[in-house]
Amino acid sequence: MTTETTPYGYTDPQNHRMQFLAVTRPRGPYVSCEAENLTVGGDSVTVSLPAAKTRALADHLDRLAFYEFIDGSGHMLRVEPAHTWTRFTFAHDAREDDEPSAAVPVIVLTGRLPEVARALNASAERAESEQRATEHQALSAAAAQFAAAWSDEDTADEVAPVLQCVELDALVALLHAAGATAPTLDYWVEAHTDNGPDCRGHSTQLSEMPPTS
Repeated sequence: MTTETTPYGYTDPQNHRMQFLAVTRPRGPYVSCEAENLTVGGDSVTVSLPAAKTRALADHLDRLAFYEFIDGSGHMLRVEPAHTWTRFTFAHDAREDDEPSAAVPVIVLTGRLPEVARALNASAERAESEQRATEHQALSAAAAQFAAAWSDEDTADEVAPVLQCVELDALVALLHAAGATAPTLDYWVEAHTDNGPDCRGHSTQLSEMPPTS
């Protein structure tokens, strides 16, 4: 699932628009950098920057330094600062895949680069914050389900899909943060074989999980 927030936008004198949108994805926080030629039939290109790369771009803008990034889809963002104007080029080369070639140059007054850098940093921070909130919500819900299943023999089998949906290390860390002692995965598997030991007594304070709301 992908979550998006309100973007920062800028349109240059040639009616070329770029905007930055904080995005959370299963593989991490990103900033979607989108450029569009607003004339009828104009090109559009979207470059997905990981939050860390977004901060690096902002740093280069502050230093008036050249920057280039190519994302996993082959979409490129190149920034070429100059004394008066700075050129942001969003492009895609059709030779890399079946997508049509596209290029959208956006011209920004160099004096406005600090504003653009702040917008990039804010977008990266927003994406990271929303990613943490999303992950915490998912882990809290999984931990609550884990705790309920662990304490009830009739629903113990429900724990298996929980372990498949979240990273065990992250789940165990959350249980520990709540004051719970979580079993190891090997011990859990042994406890649910026909001849395995009953390890329920080794997990304590599971009822003290934080609320999921």
